[in-house]
Amino acid sequence: MKPFFLLAFMACAFHSNGQISLTTSPLSENFDGIAGGLPTGFFVQTGSGVNAPGTAASFTNSKTSWTLKTGGFYNCASATGLTNTATGTQQDNSTNRALSVRQATSFGSPGAAFVFKITNTTGKTNFRLNFRMMSLDLSSEGVSAWGVDYGIGANPSSFTSVTTSPTPVRTGAKSTTANYRFSTDVSVNFGTGLDNKSDIVWIRVWAPSAVIAIPTWNADPTMSAIDDWQLSWDTQTSVSNISKELNNTKVVAGQSNGIQIQFNNASTLKTSIRLTDLYGRILQEKQIARILQGQTETLQTGVLPKGVYLINIQNKSGIFTQKIVL
Repeated sequence: MKPFFLLAFMACAFHSNGQISLTTSPLSENFDGIAGGLPTGFFVQTGSGVNAPGTAASFTNSKTSWTLKTGGFYNCASATGLTNTATGTQQDNSTNRALSVRQATSFGSPGAAFVFKITNTTGKTNFRLNFRMMSLDLSSEGVSAWGVDYGIGANPSSFTSVTTSPTPVRTGAKSTTANYRFSTDVSVNFGTGLDNKSDIVWIRVWAPSAVIAIPTWNADPTMSAIDDWQLSWDTQTSVSNISKELNNTKVVAGQSNGIQIQFNNASTLKTSIRLTDLYGRILQEKQIARILQGQTETLQTGVLPKGVYLINIQNKSGIFTQKIVL
């Protein structure tokens, strides 16, 4: 799995001033190369707040033990492939790495943040994020709560929080309690929040509150980490190769009365109309021998689940493609 993440990351993005420019979805990062520094697009910060981007923090790229108590951002062994009792030698020998932070009284508690920056999301919609949140030090007694939010611009003045699954996301706690999770798969759906932004987009995984002291426990600092980061999105479908005959075609989608397709120009050419899902599977198809000006065709959608679909209208003179949302 790990080699795939690295290759996918290299193939789907390039960078500008440390930010990532998105090309092909998904963008994946496994952090296995962080001995050479933070991957392009990733930053670590402290002092983050709802209305504050925070300040840049140092990152120690040498291999670091899970039990190190000094506050900071580190290159630690990932929980994947190891148990929570792995020795220091086993951790050092692991090539599966994770981007980690040790919160401390005077460091990142609250305000520690793993930050990902994108140059823009022009032409892209429906962003989803999956990653693993890890609690690497089984001896930590404190509990850290983590949230995901986003901001827009080079220096955002505010950030918008996004619901995670599961909620809440926590690290730390005694390994013998129900609160402890060595590794948790986290998913986030940004809805339309990141759609088609022409400015820099920030995505943060951050600690909005100080390390929590559970009753009878100490607020001992936690060693938390992220790994297997995967950001996915859809690309807005543009109208292409439109002939005069197919120009000004109007498509109106509705769950109850179907998809209405109105042709504002006549055509004597045989024309096909296809409704597909985002994987290209044909859900409905019509073949029309000729088109009259003002002619309307309907595709029934009552049995289809809500989601994103594609309409493809084609004849020998051109192609009309449009994304629809039911």
